[in-house]
Amino acid sequence: MKTATYQLKVHMAQETTTLCRLLKIMRLDGSIGRYTDFDCDITYAETPAALGTLSTYRTADGLTLSAIEYKDDGSPNNCTTTGFFEDAGINEHDVRARLYAGATFELRVVNWADLTQREIKSLSGTIGDITMDNGAYTIELRGLTQKLTTIIGSLYGPVCRAEL
Repeated sequence: MKTATYQLKVHMAQETTTLCRLLKIMRLDGSIGRYTDFDCDITYAETPAALGTLSTYRTADGLTLSAIEYKDDGSPNNCTTTGFFEDAGINEHDVRARLYAGATFELRVVNWADLTQREIKSLSGTIGDITMDNGAYTIELRGLTQKLTTIIGSLYGPVCRAEL
């Protein structure tokens, strides 16, 4: 018996696919936003243990996600998402109030034509910089390895590091 995730991988190898991405943003105030780049809302059970619990991922105006470049050198797997501000979704007031500071996210790929094929989690991590321009936003999605690049403190040694 082939697993549902295996079926999704087989579907992804085809010449024509019916894939879309699901973005879940969990803010520190407990608010959870669910968005999709598909043209219709998608109701989806996020984990097999929660098959009875369905979540609706809303189609967001102009939501696009950049490609993710997976690297093997330890550098972060980051991407960006852009879209238009909405009253019921990501809005300018919440961004200016810094409600997305420290928020986490999960990015999944699903087959919208057959949601029983489950998902492939493509990236998870924290929300980075958010820029706003004329009613649109760009959010940096930082992968988990982003924290490994953060410099904390300084090292001291017998050799001076200064170049004069």
